[in-house]
Amino acid sequence: MVHDRAARYQQALQAGELTNIGETVHAIGNALADCRHAGLDPEADPAVILLARRLGQLCEPRQSTGLLRRLCASAVVDARARPPVSAARVHGAKLDREAIDRFHLAARKALFRVAQALDLRHDDYTIVTDEKTGMYGTTVLHGDQVYITAGYGFLGADIEVSYRRVHGRHDSCGGHRYAATMPELLAPLAFAAQVRRDLALTRRAALPCAA
Repeated sequence: MVHDRAARYQQALQAGELTNIGETVHAIGNALADCRHAGLDPEADPAVILLARRLGQLCEPRQSTGLLRRLCASAVVDARARPPVSAARVHGAKLDREAIDRFHLAARKALFRVAQALDLRHDDYTIVTDEKTGMYGTTVLHGDQVYITAGYGFLGADIEVSYRRVHGRHDSCGGHRYAATMPELLAPLAFAAQVRRDLALTRRAALPCAA
């Protein structure tokens, strides 16, 4: 890689021509890389400082720090509540193993919340991840009358959620298969109401019969 120090300083002198955060951050990154290459201290480099000041100018008119902090905090809560779908998209024909594991952990948590919304007691159902089904495994909630799955579709291109009515824990085929989306699964109260309606369940019918 060729490092043109003169061009870097010239860009800093013309920092006012940088009009958006993305290109300014990119310019700062190049300046930092050049400092490392030249053995210079970036904390004292005039080009880095000028570019950083330009970044501050671009950010200043935007939302207040308090609002931005609240938006970030909300995003953290939302990200932790949702499976890392985007991080586990297909790269070629493979998915990252860690991303798959995180997805199935999040799917188990989501199905647990659905079970609660269906008024299922802890011993009324099981939630397991079967890594042998599909290309990247499937996480399943299996009760006496309800069977819900969450997993990757063909080649992992998308998340697929499905549910059907079954007749006991031995039955994994059941009746008509209904398709759903991951956002629907992540809204447990609404999703449970949808499952009851489509499978013609009442709140009492959603519970397995006592022996």
